[in-house]
Amino acid sequence: MRRDDRHPGAPELSDQPDRAALEATWDALAGESEWTSVEGNVPEIGPEATDAAWTRLSETLFSDLSATGDAPVPVETARTATVRPIRRVAAWGSVAAAAAVVAVSLVPVTRSAQPGDALAVVLPEGSTVELSGGSSLSWRRGFGWIPGIPSGDRAVTLDGEAFFQVTHDGTRFSVLTRDARVTVLGTRFNVRSLPHAPTRVTVEEGRVAVSHRDGRGRIELAAGQGAGLGADGAVVLDPVPDLRDLAWRSGGLTLRDLTADGIVDALERRFGVPIELRVEAPDDERLTLHYSQRVELETVLADLAAARGWTAHRTAEGWELVRE
Repeated sequence: MRRDDRHPGAPELSDQPDRAALEATWDALAGESEWTSVEGNVPEIGPEATDAAWTRLSETLFSDLSATGDAPVPVETARTATVRPIRRVAAWGSVAAAAAVVAVSLVPVTRSAQPGDALAVVLPEGSTVELSGGSSLSWRRGFGWIPGIPSGDRAVTLDGEAFFQVTHDGTRFSVLTRDARVTVLGTRFNVRSLPHAPTRVTVEEGRVAVSHRDGRGRIELAAGQGAGLGADGAVVLDPVPDLRDLAWRSGGLTLRDLTADGIVDALERRFGVPIELRVEAPDDERLTLHYSQRVELETVLADLAAARGWTAHRTAEGWELVRE
């Protein structure tokens, strides 16, 4: 047994027939972390090539185990007695390789958009997700617990903001944030989950159900409707049924009912520029900003400063907001 020193943390592999296939898959998986977005574009990660390789390998390994079997075989002659240990070594090699496949499959796949850039992701079953800058999305490889065996539902976890276009394949699709669960069969919708504000959901097409992450307060939304979680965790229907929350997809910006810290965090994610807040801003002072068309950071900071009586200054690292 030895550890593959090309990828720290790679599983130990024995010299057995499936080693080459498993190493090739591990190499492909290691390469997944190198995807980055390109400034000014929305790069697309196509259908998961590594998921296809993963499925092929797992099917080979598990079918090999099934064919070999674990049941003892009677030893009838000295000749069969000498051959049998060789078969069992091959079988245990497949067991070890299959165990490594299962272990690595439990590590979720994660895609992250660099601050200031958007990133388009294609999920294994064909659904597409457009991640806003500074956002990340993760899911179980192949949406299953064991390679080649689907779990019966599709679940992703979101940190940040993303627009989803979900394919309809008869299974449930769920988006989990730190405080909410969004469930759908097939539709187009936006989810925003930022550190300083409750999750918000806006539906462009179809219907979705929104609830607290533990299932409380479930309501259904139709096209043109939105909802968010209130301070008590209840889901609150948006009284203004429009699609302003989708403005970010065309370069615009919508920040609803956020504290100054929340606005600064959202702007840093969106534009990828450090912003220092050098003023006291109570949490009960909240602000909503909306730009339907493409907007620059300097414009947003100038408007924010004017609304709060602050001044925005450029610094060597980025920007700062001060009171003068």
